[in-house]
Amino acid sequence: MEASTYSGAREFFEAVRDAAIELERSERQIARMRLSEGVRAQRYEVRGAGGGDRSGMSATDARMDFESLMERRVREDREIVARGVRLCYGEEGSGGGVCALLGSLAADSVYWRYCRGASWAKAAEAVGASTKSVQRWCDTAFDTMDAHGCACSVAGIGLAEGKS
Repeated sequence: MEASTYSGAREFFEAVRDAAIELERSERQIARMRLSEGVRAQRYEVRGAGGGDRSGMSATDARMDFESLMERRVREDREIVARGVRLCYGEEGSGGGVCALLGSLAADSVYWRYCRGASWAKAAEAVGASTKSVQRWCDTAFDTMDAHGCACSVAGIGLAEGKS
C-alpha cells in the first residue's frame, strides 16, 4: 500500500477488491475461450475452397491474442491482490498482518471480502459469522492499519512495539 496513492486502508482495499474481481473475470474469460477451442479430430478429406479458418486454429489464435493483451493487467491485478494478502497475514510465513494485530477473524474477513472479491454474504459464509460481524471486523482492521501504517501492519507490530 503506497501512502501517496491511497488515502487510507479502506481505499486501498477497495482497489484490491476491484482487482480481485477483474482478475477472476479475466481468468474465467480465458478459460471459456480455451473451452471453445475444443479438441477436434484431424481431418484428411479435402474441404471446399471457401474462406474461413483453414487451419482450425482461429479460436486458439484469438485466445492467445487476448491473453497477450491482458498480460499486463492480469499481472498488475495479481500484484495488488498479493499486497492485500500481505496486509492481512504478513509476509509469507511471518504470521504478521491484521491476523497478528486483531486475530484471524478480522484478517479472514478482509481477505474474503476484498482479496477474493466476495459479497458480504459470501464473506460471512466463508468466515462463519454474520454479515454485520464481518463488516465490523473489516472496519476495525482498516482503522488499525491506518493507525499503525503499512509497514507495521504487514509485520503485525502494534503501536507500542512500533515506537523506537
